[in-house]
Amino acid sequence: MHINITKNLAEKIKLEPDFEIMAPVVLNTVCFRYIPTGVDETRINQLNEKLNHLLNDSGKLYLTHTVLKNKYTLRMVIGQTNVTQKHVDKAWELIRETARRVTY
Repeated sequence: MHINITKNLAEKIKLEPDFEIMAPVVLNTVCFRYIPTGVDETRINQLNEKLNHLLNDSGKLYLTHTVLKNKYTLRMVIGQTNVTQKHVDKAWELIRETARRVTY
């Protein structure tokens, strides 16, 4: 179940032109980042770090992060026993909305 929800999220991320998948999605973790047009790599890293903190500080979800090829990368792990597609959809909506409000 969680792997299907994860793959569903990855497909939604791929549909957004200002987000990208950063690693193959093989189990229950999606690595991605926000990449607004016209922003240099240093700023993109700063934006994603700020986005990570804003989302986690909201108390509505918790993302971890890593750095892949010098790119700050957000990680969403879908594995809690009671998580449903509805929870992940709501989290994705919050991620998109918050990302597009982040100032740089």
